[in-house]
Amino acid sequence: MSYEQARALMNKGVSRPTLYSVELPSIISRGTNDYLKFFCNTTAIPSVSHQTVAANGHEYQGVVREQPIAVVYGKPFTITVIENSDFSVYKDLRAWFDRCAINSNPQQNSISQRMNYYSSFVQDMKLTKLENPKGNFNLGLFDLDGEYDKPLTVNFFNAYPVSIGQIALSSDAFDTTTTYDISFTYETYNVQYNGLLGTIGNVINAVDSLL
Repeated sequence: MSYEQARALMNKGVSRPTLYSVELPSIISRGTNDYLKFFCNTTAIPSVSHQTVAANGHEYQGVVREQPIAVVYGKPFTITVIENSDFSVYKDLRAWFDRCAINSNPQQNSISQRMNYYSSFVQDMKLTKLENPKGNFNLGLFDLDGEYDKPLTVNFFNAYPVSIGQIALSSDAFDTTTTYDISFTYETYNVQYNGLLGTIGNVINAVDSLL
């Protein structure tokens, strides 16, 4: 296949892994959400798979099939943050983490802890994959207020931070940034394509729920 033939198969060009946006729930300050547009260093769209069991001779004798029994979502959803000198992201995310338990950040004379009700700390959040719009490859890498296409959005339901990773410090780490991981668990997620649900099955389920 020639270069021109390969180019003709691409409507907009290859996808860039550097273009994405993480949006945390409204309990997180707008300043932190805006900051993460630029300083969420790495993340990934979680995997999805079927859990299966072997069904021997279910339809044909001697033939083993893999029968799906559950949809499995890859967990946790993790982001790596480049922190600022005020540690504002850490403060906001630690406050959400601390919602999970009373006295999660214990004081010297009060170390007993008790977990809160699940519904009191779970929130929805989203990850949006961005792409340069058709015919425009000149948008700046950090111009996330530009008119990017949003071909894919992952909506996480009932999420909360399950861990905040260690913050590595070193006296000889010159010209480096302070980074750490934040991992979220969640129940399920759906994928929207250009703002639309991704499968006919979702539409059918939505219609069935109204009947």
